[in-house]
Amino acid sequence: MKKPSTPPKGRWVSYWYQLNELESLAPSSILEIGPGRSVVSGYLKAQGWNVKTVDIAEENRPDVVGSVLSLPFADASVL
Repeated sequence: MKKPSTPPKGRWVSYWYQLNELESLAPSSILEIGPGRSVVSGYLKAQGWNVKTVDIAEENRPDVVGSVLSLPFADASVL
């Protein structure tokens, strides 16, 4: 099995800013669109946050497979 490449420094900085912003906002739930490698959502879930992921690509193993153009959620169910 091929070892995944390490994200570049700029990506890690982006992750840090996303996590820092979420900590300051303290939302009751989080919706991540396009989780990619699930670095952010994986960390948040491990810390006990209520996180759902949506991606059009099933191979990214999101919680919900769907398009950002037509999110598969009831109106106002994701704030």
